[in-house]
Amino acid sequence: FVLQLKKDKIDLYKKDYHEMVAAYNREAATTSGYNGRQILELLQNCDDQQSESVVIEIDRNNNRLLIANKGIPFSRAGYRSLATSNLSSKIDKTQYIGNKGLGFRSILNWSKKVSIFSNGFKVTYSNENKEKAFDEAFDETIKNEIRETYNLQSTFYPIPVLSVPEIIETETYSEYAAVIELNYNGDFIKRIDEQIKAITSETILFLHHIKSIKFKGFPFKTDIHIDREIENLVKGSVQKITNDFEIWDVYQDEGVLPKKYQDQQGITENYQI
Repeated sequence: FVLQLKKDKIDLYKKDYHEMVAAYNREAATTSGYNGRQILELLQNCDDQQSESVVIEIDRNNNRLLIANKGIPFSRAGYRSLATSNLSSKIDKTQYIGNKGLGFRSILNWSKKVSIFSNGFKVTYSNENKEKAFDEAFDETIKNEIRETYNLQSTFYPIPVLSVPEIIETETYSEYAAVIELNYNGDFIKRIDEQIKAITSETILFLHHIKSIKFKGFPFKTDIHIDREIENLVKGSVQKITNDFEIWDVYQDEGVLPKKYQDQQGITENYQI
């Protein structure tokens, strides 16, 4: 399935390279737009996979960051949403928090190589893969034409990273449903540590499934464990989230948007809080 996605994309790009450049620009725009919240986006993705536990591990010697969960394995729809910008695999917006593969795209800021281990396969997205795909898809005449048309340097490869993965069979990390592995640029280690420090029990208050986050390789960070209790009320619901130190009540309600929040035409919209 993944290989067919790749073939279909390359066939499209060879037929109309303007579509390829447009897709590259969309990927670059979303990658930049979500910079600064990479870890949170990945946690949301784990929650969308209905995982109750998450492991975040860093190997500082080899510049590797792992985000592992035991929820639902990566789906075909998930791979498709990565291959096509702004195509969400999450139709039910009440069930999912993340959207359109944006969380995954955000980590391209940190890494030139990202791999998904799931379903017995390793699917890798990298600059090396995209350069290889570009060179194999077009002859020198067309490559020069593309770069001249868009005023690009000869070292520029205007093809989306997430459109042209490589895939191999592997049992690595088979104890998890899905593992995201980043080979990050060492210059970003400070930002990674800052985002890890910012994760607290409050961070997962509004997630649906995650109850624990285990940190490995972060000596400054303690693991997070919470319990969730759902109590029905006459109107809406309350979700009690407890850990060793405090209790939070999270209320949910829905109905007609209050007048002060309606637009100038007074249109009422259903809302959910």
